[in-house]
Amino acid sequence: MTVTIRITDSAGAPVRAMVSLNDTSRSFATAEDGVVRFDRVLPGPARVDVRTPALDSLDAPLTRAAVTISDHPFEPIAVRVRSAQEVFAARCGETALEWNEGAVRGRVANAAGASVEVSWDMPFARLGGGPPVIVHETLTATVDSRGGFFSCGVRRGFALSVRVAETGSGTGAPRVRRAEVPRSSYVAIVDFDR
Repeated sequence: MTVTIRITDSAGAPVRAMVSLNDTSRSFATAEDGVVRFDRVLPGPARVDVRTPALDSLDAPLTRAAVTISDHPFEPIAVRVRSAQEVFAARCGETALEWNEGAVRGRVANAAGASVEVSWDMPFARLGGGPPVIVHETLTATVDSRGGFFSCGVRRGFALSVRVAETGSGTGAPRVRRAEVPRSSYVAIVDFDR
C-alpha cells in the first residue's frame, strides 16, 4: 500500500526534509507542503527518521518517530520536528535570539582538546558623533573528543576569523578560516578537516 507522511515544525508549518521509513539507507525528499510518499509499505509499527538542512547545520540529531501504519491509511501520518529556532535557543539560550546572535560550529581533525578562537571587529557609534569605535571581540570553544566545536554568541552579518589555537610548540602554519553567519541563518560551519 501507499503511505504519505507530512513533516511539520513545532508551529505546524510544512518542512522540507529527507525522510526514511524503516530503512535509513533510503531517504526521500518532502515536497513544498512537507509531504513525502512511500509505496509498497506493509501495515504495522514503523520508524520514521527525518533530517532537515537547518537542523543538520546546528548539528542536531535526526528526528526519529515511532508510528503505526494502518491497514487503510487515508490521511498523511503527521511527524513534527523541532524548529531551527528552538534548537538554537536550547543550545545558545533565548537571549541569543533576542540579541540577534549566531554560532560557529565545525570540525578540526586530530585536535581533541584544542581551542578554537572566533573573532570579529564590532563597531560602536560614538555618543556625539564621529567615527565609530571598533572593539575586537573573541570567543573560545574547545574541540570535543569527536573533533567538533560549537561557539555561541557570535554576531550575525560580520566577517569572522576562526582560528585553531596553537597547542605546544607547533611549527605548522596557523589554521585560519574566514566565515560569516548570514543574518538569515543561525550558524556558520567552518571545517578544518579539509
